[in-house]
Amino acid sequence: MEELSAKHPTLFVFDQIGELLCSHVVVNKTFSLSGAFGSDVTIAELGTQVLYLRMSEHGASVLSAEAKQGKPVSLEFGVPKTIGDLSYLLLRTPALSIGAKVRQSAQFSSMVSESLLQKVVRWACTSTPTPQILRNELKTFLNLVIKESGAINGFIVLCGEQGFDLISSYGMTAKESQQLWEKMPATIVSELLRDKARILLPDDLRKKVSADTTTVFVKGIKSVAGFPALTEDRVYAIFYVGFENILTGLTAEIQHALEHCADVLGNFVQKAALREQLETLKVLDVRRDNNYLPANRLMAGRSSKLSETYKYIARLSPVDIPVLITGETGTGKELVAQELHRGGSRSSGPFIVINAAALPENLIESELFGHKKGSFTGAFADKTGLIERSENGTLFIDEIGELPFTLQAKMLRVLQERSVTRIGESLQRPVNFRLITATHRNLDEMVAHGTFREDLYYRIAGANLKTWPLRERAEDVTILANFFRKQFFDQNAIPPKEFSSDAQVALESYSWPGNIRELQNIVSRACIMAEGLVVKREDLALDPKLMTNSGSCDLSQQKLDSLEAAKDDWMKKYITDALRIHGGKRSETAKALGIGERTLFRYLDQLHIND
Repeated sequence: MEELSAKHPTLFVFDQIGELLCSHVVVNKTFSLSGAFGSDVTIAELGTQVLYLRMSEHGASVLSAEAKQGKPVSLEFGVPKTIGDLSYLLLRTPALSIGAKVRQSAQFSSMVSESLLQKVVRWACTSTPTPQILRNELKTFLNLVIKESGAINGFIVLCGEQGFDLISSYGMTAKESQQLWEKMPATIVSELLRDKARILLPDDLRKKVSADTTTVFVKGIKSVAGFPALTEDRVYAIFYVGFENILTGLTAEIQHALEHCADVLGNFVQKAALREQLETLKVLDVRRDNNYLPANRLMAGRSSKLSETYKYIARLSPVDIPVLITGETGTGKELVAQELHRGGSRSSGPFIVINAAALPENLIESELFGHKKGSFTGAFADKTGLIERSENGTLFIDEIGELPFTLQAKMLRVLQERSVTRIGESLQRPVNFRLITATHRNLDEMVAHGTFREDLYYRIAGANLKTWPLRERAEDVTILANFFRKQFFDQNAIPPKEFSSDAQVALESYSWPGNIRELQNIVSRACIMAEGLVVKREDLALDPKLMTNSGSCDLSQQKLDSLEAAKDDWMKKYITDALRIHGGKRSETAKALGIGERTLFRYLDQLHIND
């Protein structure tokens, strides 16, 4: 039989449960069975099923004979499409001879390769290529390919604009896969990217590829195969599979199946990349009031600090471990906790909040653990505690540093035994929740001073996430101010007012010791006090001592100090701010200012700065 070159596509047909029915090579823009371009084509394997096929540069349109006048269903290369009870997959690289059935083909005689391709197509049909779940989906793909191909191990590397990202491995530890990737000769990677070639390295061909290729193979793997996942001539990922020996383990039919799997994978990753680009464009959508308010986020802004926070939120959300959020008061720690809850597996469950600093000790204990009727004065009925109410959801304890020492031991017991005992009861009730805590205090110092239990600290700090003060998010100040301004007028149904340019400069120059909460209060007050439709600088009533960069100032109303005194005042404030930002650590402050520690000590003494 005549073998076809890679320029001819192949159409695969599957039934509704993913069973591969048949496959046909498309030649000259029609099936090889019969008919010319645009004619009705009957596929014998499908009985009376008649299809109307029209090929194009990017894919094909398919209609059933009965719906020939209707809207055609578009087939894209590498994208499975269901039409009626059948699913179709169009690939650029044929693996079959003309007119041959898949099960009777010499190249697809192996049931292993059939099963592999079927399961990969089923995976692609049932998975959604979103950037949030891409890593988990690619892990599923890799596990499936390794198990079905008879390989021993493997890994996937994403190829993006920022470089390579090893995201999943199978049959080896993360450290081993990283070592294997780092030792992979550059010649192999470059060939995969440049020529879109499939790289096969049997044991006896190592020396022909590179003198140091022998360092690639670990744990007895004598052969490795690399496949680029590409779409529209761009490589989106590379996956490698290791065999005991390619000459015996990687048969022709399995190789062809893996090549088709690479085509499906390339399209899958491309779809995820396009979705991510679309989400990014939504995030960067500039509204009429110069506000960045992506619909899928709770926190507004576009600063690098906020982007960093969301990067960690995306990594921590799917992982069901306790998270400790640290940061100054008013920096949005509760919103971060809500984002962690929304992005996790418990998002459908309750999100329960308690502020340990807002209640006295006896009420905190009752609120957290619940109580039995009559267990103390005022306990007129049984009460379910917040820990129990957070079942299958998230419990957020704000200001956990204020939790009384006696209650810390009870909280530790709950986390260790995953059960809670109500006040006045001996019954242990099992609980299943995710714990997120927050504090503005330094728990490390509290542990050192014996005011916070060390064992509880390590229980709640499975991961740490920091929120940044507003003074380090200067790009977000105007955005947040506009958001609170618009929110205030919408809630109170009064005509809106705009910030003057001078007011915006003042907002950006203020140090915001109270962070976002202070900004919201000042904006609301200014919107009330402003006369007319413009909020002016004086309406903000900002403390001039807290202005970090007040810009141009009116000297006509001021008593001028000497230039030397003004210089000293400026240096004193600047160094004081720098010390505060770095927590009073002189070595870090000196490094940030670009001076030596001795020079900083001299300035502290000369300017009478008490750090």
